Amino acid sequence: MLLVVEDLHRADAATRTLVTFLARLARTQRLAIVGTYQADAIDRDHPWSHDLEGLAGAPRQPHRLSLSPLGRGELARLIESIEGSRPSASVLVVVAERSGGRPLVAEELLAARRELPAVSLTSSFQDIVLARIAARSPEARRVLRLLAPASRPLDREALASIAVAFESELTGGPPRSSHGPRRGDGILDADLTAGLDEALEYGFVREDDNGLALRHELVGQAIVADLLPSARNRHHSAVARALEDRPFVAMVHHGAALDPVAVRQAAIAAADEAASVDAPMDELNAIELAISAATATGVSSRQAGRRRTDPSAPPSSALHVRAAEAAFAAGRTVRAAAYLDAAIAASDARRDRTRLGLIYVRLAQFRRIAGDTEGALAARRRAVDLVPSTPTPARAAVVAGLAQMLMLEGTFSEADKLAREAIRIARACDPPARRWEVHATTTLGVSLGWRADPDAALTMLREARVMAEELGDLDELFRAHANLTTVLELAGRHEEAVESAKAGIDAAKCADTFHFGKDGKPFFING
Repeated sequence: MLLVVEDLHRADAATRTLVTFLARLARTQRLAIVGTYQADAIDRDHPWSHDLEGLAGAPRQPHRLSLSPLGRGELARLIESIEGSRPSASVLVVVAERSGGRPLVAEELLAARRELPAVSLTSSFQDIVLARIAARSPEARRVLRLLAPASRPLDREALASIAVAFESELTGGPPRSSHGPRRGDGILDADLTAGLDEALEYGFVREDDNGLALRHELVGQAIVADLLPSARNRHHSAVARALEDRPFVAMVHHGAALDPVAVRQAAIAAADEAASVDAPMDELNAIELAISAATATGVSSRQAGRRRTDPSAPPSSALHVRAAEAAFAAGRTVRAAAYLDAAIAASDARRDRTRLGLIYVRLAQFRRIAGDTEGALAARRRAVDLVPSTPTPARAAVVAGLAQMLMLEGTFSEADKLAREAIRIARACDPPARRWEVHATTTLGVSLGWRADPDAALTMLREARVMAEELGDLDELFRAHANLTTVLELAGRHEEAVESAKAGIDAAKCADTFHFGKDGKPFFING
């Protein structure tokens, strides 16, 4: 099998992760991976640069092949294949010097020489492209200006949608020539069809199974750079509105159109899409864009002559919490903690103490994973201070969490006291918060085990294991198994510890076979 992924310097994080994972994976399957990227498009801070460094440590290091510019002989063969005859020495010298051996530039020089005898071949690549476009009909120029800002293949339906979206803001309508009657193709109107046919004929546009696209991104960049700023904004806005079903595309074009309200809406939709396919780094990038647009969004935005705000926008603290979870899932624990700090700063403790307390709980988890034990303990204590003392699942959670951390730090007497308090609160909830009862029971069992009360500890841990099985809570089930093994080992009951460990392994194997539903009952996914 051959897997080819082009332009990795422009790929999203999930795609780069897939490629680097496959490249590093020691395997026996006959899989060849070919990845292309532009070396001059990345610097040492570019994400792909970091991925390349990681690939250097792969079991089988990738082979690198650098494509150099064409030499004189290769350029001569290229010119002959295009024009049908060997080039003269003067033509070859001009093309070689002006193109620098780049095939695209050489082809544009030859096309300009054929179509525009008066054009100076010493002009820049952009000027040559624009000179060729200027010689085309208004319909062809219209199609090229609709395609260029999209920077991606489009089907004919999308091209028609972009045209409608762009021209809905124009008072004079689309440009039209004085040519005779024409017919559309059933999707594009007559003028768009004629313009597209001309753009295809002169090699500006190609059409394949992926759709319609300009022959090269540099041609599109030359066209976009030539647009007046106001027209450029409208073009990007039209692309975004026509491609709203592709939120990652829409958010980029709304940003280019300077519409922060639409940027934020599209970025949140893009984050949802990334989350649905477990792409946390891309989710984080989208949420960060939504956050950066938040200040401008809160004031106003302008589109189609109307000033508007976004009353449905989530509060900034909610976006910061989501960014924290995405950063944590992407392995960026320090950044995740920083986002929770920002969420706490943006929250009002007087209005929702419980929510703020639970944010502190998550912050404690991130800080501990990042190695900040003291900061994690402070966050746990702050959570207990914030959440009201009435019996609620949230109160049970924060007290149980603090008890667990104190147990892990060896402060067993206080951990014992808090674990018993968490069990009492969990049982007093309506309905009982059984998950946190299980959690606190396990903590209490471990604490008793380390305080030389193995019989009471084992009783507690076996109760916790049974409750976790009844609830279908895998995290608590495995925690109970692991700690039961530890306490048996501490008590010198080594054979029983081994049996307990084996039971935990068997439970983990079963977890590969079935999952638990929302009602806590297991359901099989493979029969």
